[in-house]
Amino acid sequence: MDMPNPLDSIIEALGMNDLPPEEQESALLQLNELVFRGSITRMLESMDQSTREAFGKLVESDASEEDLQAFITQHVPNADQAVADTVAALTSDILSVTNSQ
Repeated sequence: MDMPNPLDSIIEALGMNDLPPEEQESALLQLNELVFRGSITRMLESMDQSTREAFGKLVESDASEEDLQAFITQHVPNADQAVADTVAALTSDILSVTNSQ
C-alpha cells in the first residue's frame, strides 16, 4: 500500500496539478524547504540546551545527512511528530489563505 504524500492537499490547494512538471518540481522543492526549516525549528525547541549545542556543533562540522539523521533519531524521539505538525500547520495556513477545504 502506498503512503499518501502529506503535501498532496497543499499541491491541490495551490492548483499545482495544472503546472508544467518543471514548475511543479520547483514549487515542491520550495515547499520541502519550508517543511524542513519548520521541522528543524520544532525539533530544536524540543531539545534541552546540551542536546541543542551538540546538534549545532554537528551541523557546523558539515556532518553528512546520515549523521544528522542518526543524531535526530537518537536524541529527538518526537522527530516524526515535529515533521507531521509542520506539514499540518503549513497545510492549514495555505488552505485558510486559498479558502480550500
